[in-house]
Amino acid sequence: MLSYEEYPSLLCLPSEAKRPPLVILPGLFGVSENWQRLALRFSAFTTVYVLNLPFHGRSKGCVISDVTPFYQGMAETVHAWLQEHGISRVFLLGHSMGGKVGMQLSARFPEMIAHLMVLDICPVRYAPSHLRVFEGLQTADMTLATRILLDTHLKPYIPDPMQRGFFLKQALLQQEGGFVWAFDVAALYARYPEILAAPEMSESLVPTTLLAGEHSEYMTMASVAAFQRVFPNHRVLWLATGHWVQVQDPDGVFDAVKAVVLDIPIPK
Repeated sequence: MLSYEEYPSLLCLPSEAKRPPLVILPGLFGVSENWQRLALRFSAFTTVYVLNLPFHGRSKGCVISDVTPFYQGMAETVHAWLQEHGISRVFLLGHSMGGKVGMQLSARFPEMIAHLMVLDICPVRYAPSHLRVFEGLQTADMTLATRILLDTHLKPYIPDPMQRGFFLKQALLQQEGGFVWAFDVAALYARYPEILAAPEMSESLVPTTLLAGEHSEYMTMASVAAFQRVFPNHRVLWLATGHWVQVQDPDGVFDAVKAVVLDIPIPK
């Protein structure tokens, strides 16, 4: 089953007044630890779970069937985790690939989703943009002694310092020396064409908010229009960011999520 981090709600409410928990699905290469700061903030008003999706973090050994469409398999795995933990209804927040998993979950199990919040991804097939990243990850010498040396290797493949810093955090130091990636590079590369695909769905009536980066290459007129068609009960909130919305504007994401969970107007 999936590994996860739990952040219990700091509010002391009677059981009948408790809100559904917030479940966070990180994006491609993302793990639960990346969300620690925001998850702690979210726990001020509800319990938070940050899942490690299959092939990521301590869920690296959790695989999905090769014959099941990728996002269906991911959604079924998250659904099984919810059932295992006795959770019948959630606020769902997903970034990038995690957002597509959330979309698929809303199509398969709409009764479980109080509100779907999607960070900077739409229900469309995207062009490959991670091939150089995969090349850098696959050719890295993981016996290197320091992250500085690993950074030197990754720089030609991932020129953006912020993105490179993200991957360096995902290089886990081993007790015997060297590093290991916090995700299964080989498995993700093999499934990459499926990761780029759109979730298999026609329409979802689940209330949905798209938090879109104004400077993100993922947010084209065509992709946002596709989102609006698939989720007629939607709103789109634009933030002055690129694709890494939660990193570049954590306060904006926090305000939006808080407004959804507490059912209050989103601050302008």
